[in-house]
Amino acid sequence: MKRLLLSVLGLSVMLTACDVEVTPSSSGANIYRDSLNLTSNYAVNNLPFEGKNYTGDVICDNVLTSMTYTFNYMGNLHHVNLRLRGDKTGVITPINDNNIQAQINNGYGSVRFVAYPNLVPLSLPIQTQSIVVSPKVIGATYVEMQAVDTAGYATDYIPSNMLPVIANCG
Repeated sequence: MKRLLLSVLGLSVMLTACDVEVTPSSSGANIYRDSLNLTSNYAVNNLPFEGKNYTGDVICDNVLTSMTYTFNYMGNLHHVNLRLRGDKTGVITPINDNNIQAQINNGYGSVRFVAYPNLVPLSLPIQTQSIVVSPKVIGATYVEMQAVDTAGYATDYIPSNMLPVIANCG
């Protein structure tokens, strides 16, 4: 019993020392938070966003946006559930299971899905908008993922990195 306790304490200390944050389920699917990464098939360079110039992936509000969410895990991961959440509004839009293509294998997961036009909840309330000639940030959102293990136990929803939502992708 002492040996088991010391092993558990040693694992806890080791994980703390490595600065690895794990979100456990009740049974056995654990996601490494620092490995979560959300990307899309659209990117911008030096776009004004939250007082800075943003360079990186974006979600387009006017066209289909293919997105990929990658992560590392340990344990018996069976599947994941995804939903979109607006940052400041908290509005949640579930992602239909038929729209999710997941590859989960040997500690690495890759989930692909499509964000349809006008689907993404924004970080700002929706307002009347004029015609936009160049890309303009109209809000931001992130994907939340829930891991479900083979016994049916699930983690809490874990947020991804936030991506700006663009009004006019050309």
